Amino acid sequence: MSNQKQLAQIEARQHQEPSYLDDMLKLRERNFNSILRLVGKRMNQLSQDEQDRIYESLERGVAILKLEAQVDKYIQAFGRKHYVKFMALFESVPFSVFDGLIDFVDWGSGSGLGLIALAGYQVDASGPCI
Repeated sequence: MSNQKQLAQIEARQHQEPSYLDDMLKLRERNFNSILRLVGKRMNQLSQDEQDRIYESLERGVAILKLEAQVDKYIQAFGRKHYVKFMALFESVPFSVFDGLIDFVDWGSGSGLGLIALAGYQVDASGPCI
C-alpha cells in the first residue's frame, strides 16, 4: 500500500475522534506548551509505524501539509525549534515595536507557531495581549 493511502487511512481514523479544534477548545491555557502536549497526546494515539510514516511525509519540514496529522507531527517534531527562534527574535527587537497595533504575518506551515510565540512573549513581557 502506498504511503499516501496509509496517510489517508490514518486521517480517516482521526476524523472519527475529536478534532484538533475540539481538543484545542477544551484547553484551559492556550500557549505553546499546552499545544505541544496536545499534539503529543494526539500522536501517541497512533502506532510508532504510523507516526514514522507521517514524519516521513513531512519531507524534513518542507512538504506542503495537507492532513491534520501532518500538522500535529510538524508541531511535535519542529515546533520547539521554531518557538525558540521566535522568542530570540522578539527579544532582539526593541519592546517599543510592540506598543500599539501591529500587523503580524505568520508565513509557514499553517500551524500558527509564530502567533502563538508572539502571544506568549507579550504575556510574559507585559501581561495579557492580542
